[in-house]
This record gives sequence, structure tokens and C-alpha cells, in this order.
Amino acid sequence: MPVTVEGVLDSAPAGASKGKAWSLIFHLMPWQRKLAPRGQPLPTKPLRVEIPMTKRALDGWLARLEEGETVRVALDRVRLFDKRALWWFGIAKHGPRKIARPATLRPKR
Repeated sequence: MPVTVEGVLDSAPAGASKGKAWSLIFHLMPWQRKLAPRGQPLPTKPLRVEIPMTKRALDGWLARLEEGETVRVALDRVRLFDKRALWWFGIAKHGPRKIARPATLRPKR
């Protein structure tokens, strides 16, 4: 089921290839589902996002995204990555959109 998430880039994004197929990869922490109920706790494990794309598009995204930026991305689905559940995992068809950080993702003072 498709889901839109918002989150903070936990580190600089990276690229990976399998043969001639390329993907933009980044981790979001903290992150939340866009329409999460008010007061719902944030996930405690990072979300790994992979977006298949051309090498040229990947180079463009790597030049535009930086650690600490907040993005919104539509994912086909979100699931735990493996049995050890070290992180959540999602695949998107389109690149993320930079957004202003929602109050729910700001550190508590």
C-alpha cells in the first residue's frame, strides 16, 4: 500500500548499482508517515529509502541532497527490512521533495 513519509536525512545520500541499474539510497531518522495521527510516537528505527534511476539522475540528486535536510517521499510501501529489524525499508518511484521540517520532527527543547 503506498505511503508518503517525511523525515530528516540521517547521513549523506549514496548511490549503488547492480549492473547498469542505479539507485539513490538514503536513511531518514527521525521520520514519520505524513498523515500519522497527532501524538503518535515516532519510529525508533531508521527508514532506508531506495529509488531506482539513471546514473545521470543519481548524480543530480547526490549534488542536491545533504545530511540534515528534511524531505517528503512517496513510497510503494514500508516494511521492516529483515528478521533482525534493524531498520525500515521503502522503495520509491520518484525522487524526494525538500520540505520545511514539521514541528513533530524537531528536537524537543
